[in-house]
Amino acid sequence: MLTTERVAAAVTEGRLPGRGLRKINLADDYEPALEIVTGIFVRKGERDRYAADHW
Repeated sequence: MLTTERVAAAVTEGRLPGRGLRKINLADDYEPALEIVTGIFVRKGERDRYAADHW
């Protein structure tokens, strides 16, 4: 699952639900610079594997 840095931080700090996650930093030298986006991104059908009570 890919997510933004702020969402990943909120999960690892306990401000959002989630467990067993790890944050991996991406390179910071992209040209042109990456834009900041908000959201969580998953592959088509990936959410079907989650438990019914998963947010």
